[in-house]
Amino acid sequence: MDAHLAVDLGGDGLTILHFRAEWTAAKTFAEEFVRHHLRGAVVIDDEVSPEMKVLPYQRLYR
Repeated sequence: MDAHLAVDLGGDGLTILHFRAEWTAAKTFAEEFVRHHLRGAVVIDDEVSPEMKVLPYQRLYR
């Protein structure tokens, strides 16, 4: 089952990207994103839909 990632690039809620990914990849991506972005944020939930784009380079975060 996939996860939904809401990636807030600026931490201001204005630029949010939505992706789907495997849960393991989603968690690893979120940890790395938060570690490298001072103002960004990632929310992971199970509200995924087939229309969402797959997280780019998902295999790097498995």
